[in-house]
Amino acid sequence: MAQLGEMLRSARELKGVSLAQAEAATMIRRAYLQALEDDEHVLLPGAVYTKGFLRNYAVYLGLDPNHVLSVYHREHPDRTEDVVAPSSINPRGTSQLVSGGTLASLLLVVVVGIFSVYAYRQVQSFRQTAPTAAEAFVPTPTAIPPTPTAIATVAPEATAQPSEQIEPSDALVAAEVTAKITQDAWLQVQVDGQQKFEGILKAGQTQTWKGNDDVFVWAGNAGGVSIVFNGKDMGTLGSAGQVVRRDFRKA
Repeated sequence: MAQLGEMLRSARELKGVSLAQAEAATMIRRAYLQALEDDEHVLLPGAVYTKGFLRNYAVYLGLDPNHVLSVYHREHPDRTEDVVAPSSINPRGTSQLVSGGTLASLLLVVVVGIFSVYAYRQVQSFRQTAPTAAEAFVPTPTAIPPTPTAIATVAPEATAQPSEQIEPSDALVAAEVTAKITQDAWLQVQVDGQQKFEGILKAGQTQTWKGNDDVFVWAGNAGGVSIVFNGKDMGTLGSAGQVVRRDFRKA
């Protein structure tokens, strides 16, 4: 018997919020939240999106996302391999079935072939023009009379170019974010566009991330996360149970 939907609905009612309020806080469409609570997973866009919805909804409701996902996997096991048609089924009048993987392989072969022909023509064109280019660059010897005073015209100060090197600017300071956890909270962190962390941090833990351009923080319990950005205390990200997304960019 399905328990996942009832678990989500009970947690929401215990929190005292409506589906409309949950939609505004989690940015998940109300229809999808309703489908999760009614166990109507056929109305959801797919397994990958469903798992993401469940994780974010669980964090918002104060549930353990890992436990919620384990219940989901138990009640809705992945049946991806069941969609493969039996080899004994051959549609009448069809000599061969082309699968998605086969079609992709054929397209790859065509692309590689076109690229090979293009590269071959470029190499041939280069070989045809190479001798002419070599002849064009044959140096013409010119007589340079020895001038003893020419060596003395170079002043020693002319070689002192390293003194003009530009020192690194303070404007290139990286973005450094330290998260201090006062209450258990789920976090997702992206550094310069690449995900570096996703999970639950316990109260008392501290994590630091440093990027060249920015550090993006997505917190499920904003009231339990205090931020220090480039040495400056920014306070908590929000209130308890609030889902907050914040992008910290270098100065």
